[in-house]
Amino acid sequence: MVGSNSNDENISRGESAGSVLLGKARAETESDEESRSSADGGNDYDIESVEDEEEELFAHCGSDSLSEDGLREIIERHKRAPNNQDIQRYDFFCKACENERITDGIIRCLLEYFPGAASATNYNGQTQLHILCGNKNVTLEIVRLLIDA
Repeated sequence: MVGSNSNDENISRGESAGSVLLGKARAETESDEESRSSADGGNDYDIESVEDEEEELFAHCGSDSLSEDGLREIIERHKRAPNNQDIQRYDFFCKACENERITDGIIRCLLEYFPGAASATNYNGQTQLHILCGNKNVTLEIVRLLIDA
């Protein structure tokens, strides 16, 4: 046949036009998903996974056991890449800044993975620096880390 394409060939082999089109649509969808995944550095976070991670981080950052190792464990379990922008809410970062167990290592860790948090504001319009300055255990080094971020 002149001008035949693979769809015409599949139909002539007995496949219905609908099944050929459905197969083509599935292939295009898979291709689109692969393109989006590679465009964002290969990260394919789903909303539920991001929300779970945010909840875990919030609980840990507000706890008496806040530690850099604990943060890294949560981040690694969720396979987070440094400097990633998937998380848009930084309530957990605010919680860490309020926590009296805050250290410069904790701030470095959070900024490594969530650099956008440094300039984010909470529901009162306060930045992390505002919140941090209310913490009696804050050091000048921690303040510098946030200012330089």
